[in-house]
Amino acid sequence: MEWIKAILERHVGEDGVLDMEAATAEITSTSARHVVPKKTFNDKLDEIKELKASAGNVEELQKKIQEYEAKEAKAGKEAQIRAALESAGVTDVDYMMYKLGELEAGEDGKVLFLENHVGDLKDKFPKYFTEKAPDGGKSEEGKPDDGFQPISGKLDEGKPANPNQSQDFMNAFTADLSISK
Repeated sequence: MEWIKAILERHVGEDGVLDMEAATAEITSTSARHVVPKKTFNDKLDEIKELKASAGNVEELQKKIQEYEAKEAKAGKEAQIRAALESAGVTDVDYMMYKLGELEAGEDGKVLFLENHVGDLKDKFPKYFTEKAPDGGKSEEGKPDDGFQPISGKLDEGKPANPNQSQDFMNAFTADLSISK
């Protein structure tokens, strides 16, 4: 309100009397630069309140983003550990992950010293590890050596060996029951 005091001081005569008409006219003409209408003020105040409320939402969203990033990092770390354990031939991956406990990840997201940890587990719990062939578990033909042997890979051109097999089965079954036809 300093601007009003300045105007009033300018309109006080040498005799100390205030020229009220001239002061009022100057205050009215310059008030637009110094005074904000009540409606405009209230509108801006409401806008500030909305922005503050949305700023709170931004903070909540930032917090959720951080939580999701942490979950993603944990899932990535868990996937790395799982893959390393499976490639080492672990028979019970979940138990070995429990035995490993919480491992640290580097800035690049990779688990630090994972091979060393898996080697330590192999030394402590050898019964949970299977020995793989040096060629990565492949047989001589280059097929995976998973313990299964195919009997035959050939079909009789899509036809059963005996087209009347079901009828022969029924005849044999009824013959044992001595049912007359």
